[in-house]
Amino acid sequence: MVDLGARAAGYTAPGQYCQFRVGEDSKPAFIAIASAPGQPVELLVKAQGGTSDQLCRLRAGDRLECSPVMGGGFPLDQAPPADFDTLLLFATGSGISPVRACIESGALRAAERQAVKLYYGVRGTAFDPVKER
Repeated sequence: MVDLGARAAGYTAPGQYCQFRVGEDSKPAFIAIASAPGQPVELLVKAQGGTSDQLCRLRAGDRLECSPVMGGGFPLDQAPPADFDTLLLFATGSGISPVRACIESGALRAAERQAVKLYYGVRGTAFDPVKER
């Protein structure tokens, strides 16, 4: 969880992101917000070296640099339920963060839409059709 302070007002649509860094010497990391707009800001960060490792080592109360909220978010208005009865979502790894925000925001609920399908890719070679449902 991250306290964005006044910057949180700029978070209005699932799919938006911020740029974070830990101190002046670290490389900035672009991270999608994983919580719905209006909720406490949550991030999903995978420790894979560099800035992401630094972010994962932070403790409650530690400070980090944060940009204003960026991006327009998911353009769900371009797929209105009346015209597109099935919405397909694709994500891999930590790319699930903005999808989670979209789900939690309620933006995918629409009486006219028949289905929303999420395809989530994971690293691995084994495929079990029972687990994949």
